[in-house]
Amino acid sequence: MAFTRKEARDPLVSALLLGAIALILYAIFSAISYYWLFILINVALLYSTTVFLITYWETKDERPPVATRWPSVSVIIPSYNSGRTIRECLEAVKRLEYPKKFEIIIVDDASTDGSLEWLRTQKGITLLERKKNAGKAAALNQALAIAKGEIAACIDSDTFPAPDSLKLMVPYFESGKVGAVCGLVRVHKPHSILQHVQEIEYYVAFGFFHRSQAALDSMFVTPGPMSLYRRKLILELGGYEDGNITEDMEIALRLKNAGYSIVCSTDAHIYTEVPSSFGHWIRQRVRWYRGKIINGLRYKHMLFNFNFGHFGKFVFPFSFFIELMSIIAFSFIIYLNALNVSNSLSWLSVNMVPSVYFPTSPLAIQSSSYFLFLSLCLWAVIVYVSFGIAKERIRLSHLPKIAGFMFLYSFLISFAYLLSYVKELNRSSYQW
Repeated sequence: MAFTRKEARDPLVSALLLGAIALILYAIFSAISYYWLFILINVALLYSTTVFLITYWETKDERPPVATRWPSVSVIIPSYNSGRTIRECLEAVKRLEYPKKFEIIIVDDASTDGSLEWLRTQKGITLLERKKNAGKAAALNQALAIAKGEIAACIDSDTFPAPDSLKLMVPYFESGKVGAVCGLVRVHKPHSILQHVQEIEYYVAFGFFHRSQAALDSMFVTPGPMSLYRRKLILELGGYEDGNITEDMEIALRLKNAGYSIVCSTDAHIYTEVPSSFGHWIRQRVRWYRGKIINGLRYKHMLFNFNFGHFGKFVFPFSFFIELMSIIAFSFIIYLNALNVSNSLSWLSVNMVPSVYFPTSPLAIQSSSYFLFLSLCLWAVIVYVSFGIAKERIRLSHLPKIAGFMFLYSFLISFAYLLSYVKELNRSSYQW
């Protein structure tokens, strides 16, 4: 399968489209009060987090399946200019504990940094060399076609799975309806402030929320760092989609569409490198979120479709609703503060110092305080639970990171959502 890109919009059409969106937002912001917007967004957030918390508490004592047999496994690693990480990745893969010998297939996607020359010297691997760079999906498909294992473990070249991760994930395939198994993706050796905040985010997203979504049979992504699949099933479904900027989400949605489940083993810890700078981070997130828009449109028939259970009637559609509410809230705050700054900078201003907008209505202040306190309590519980899932203790050194995640990081995420939707509407070129 190959992803078909839409032609870029004419610059004039793009300008008119963005102008129309700005006018629509302006009309909405002029007509709606801060109070009702705040209420709507917070009720939606509180509802969704409460559902996931209840789901977690109801299923937290469920035990993982016990393997009655150990299927053959092929570990597949696509590699492109990964000289800095491929050695550690390969070492981690060779340390994987498994009752049977497994094959390791590395696909070099026309690297130019010397990593291919090093890979040629390694023993115990099957090395596939591509003469022309074609992307991760094409590399994975080439390996899937020649692999011998019943289970394909697809691992990124900047990822380092814990030794017991493979052995913990494979038993979930005891159920014939399981098409893919994911683990708990964690940040590898964080050092920058942004990476430390992402460490908390990954505990919450890949720990708590993935576990709760799996309990609702509603996972819609098989994380790229490491996921396991029934190899023949993926081939029968057509393989990964070439050119799709989030091929791990597309293949997950295709599995869901075909009636298969995606499950999560949070005991299997998978360490991966994450962006250390804002520029790298925003490029990654825009790619993720634009990929979700693309694949959401592709599989829109699953939205509000009760035939897909909790996934169709709640998890998948509500994820888009929360994103849109975040964009509206972020845009509204920018709009209100822009007005305030504009007024403060007028020639009639006395001190010429712009101020920040805060609600002044007693009703808004009272409701804001109530919802803020309730939201913080729920998110504090989620963060606490997420640390427990990751088998980590909360230490004093974690408190600044948690505060950054809860109070500041959400604005960055909202900005990334907004930028993603604008770029997708504008049909901007895709960047990996």
